[in-house]
Amino acid sequence: MPARTEASVGSAASHNYKKTFFEAHPGLKGKVVVHHAIEQQVLKRYPGLFSADEMHSLENLRGIPKGDINSRVHLSQIRVEWNRFYDANPNPSTERWSENMWREILEAFPSAELRGPGDSSALDRIEGALGQSLPADLRSFLLESDGLSDEYGTDVVWSAERILGDNLSFRGDEQYRSLYMSFDSLIFFGDNGGGDQFAFVRLPERNEVFVWDHETDSRNLVAPTLESYVRSALESDGEDWYR
Repeated sequence: MPARTEASVGSAASHNYKKTFFEAHPGLKGKVVVHHAIEQQVLKRYPGLFSADEMHSLENLRGIPKGDINSRVHLSQIRVEWNRFYDANPNPSTERWSENMWREILEAFPSAELRGPGDSSALDRIEGALGQSLPADLRSFLLESDGLSDEYGTDVVWSAERILGDNLSFRGDEQYRSLYMSFDSLIFFGDNGGGDQFAFVRLPERNEVFVWDHETDSRNLVAPTLESYVRSALESDGEDWYR
């Protein structure tokens, strides 16, 4: 089985992070404050742990709505969490950052329904049963919250139990085999509440999110990262944001 590596940053071509963010999300101009999930003072507090290219990469940038949410979340709750993190982790490793990243994202969406932390042994069972590794970001998310629902009850991210059960069902169902292209290269992990499902391609391994259209059997790329997918789903107000 391929080795897993935790990752929450990419590599920026430019350190103009606001330009990077708004080129990727032009519809958010004037609506959000651009925030670093791993904040910039980390470069000075923990020299060598992250590079400036990683710090200013799109994967590390968050758009927090202006106004009350920015004041309450960005300037208050997140500040408290970071201060606690610095006090508790004088010499952290990169593995500690992923759970902090997801907490920050989800706190920006108070209507999202979080669950208790997942069990790493349950994630290992998924990988063993499917014969494929989970993407690092999906694994880190599930360890923080074993699934995620939006305000309408849509399972944006499934629990570990459902990921295992539904993927085994889709791969093993004889009728599905006669109706659709093979699902063996995909790991489904969420849905839109209307039949379409979201997946990672595992053969070959890719970190983008794809949607499977249950009516046409098409599989299309809809988000460059799990974070982008989660954010788009929670911001959609129940709409099929990917169409």
